[in-house]
Amino acid sequence: MLRYLFKTLILGVVVSSLIKNRYRIMNWVLGNRYIRKMVVSGTVSLPFVKQILMNSLFSNRERTSL
Repeated sequence: MLRYLFKTLILGVVVSSLIKNRYRIMNWVLGNRYIRKMVVSGTVSLPFVKQILMNSLFSNRERTSL
């Protein structure tokens, strides 16, 4: 029982520190050009992400000229 509690506590500390430093970790990981290229191409290849991007770029709303 004590071993299970200790493992849960350690896991909680690790997850908490990862959440607290998530942007720093993301910048470190995406600092590598090859990994960044893979992440971006993988994200854009998802159908719902591609649809959201296309809708935001080519929406049918009226555009006003300045």
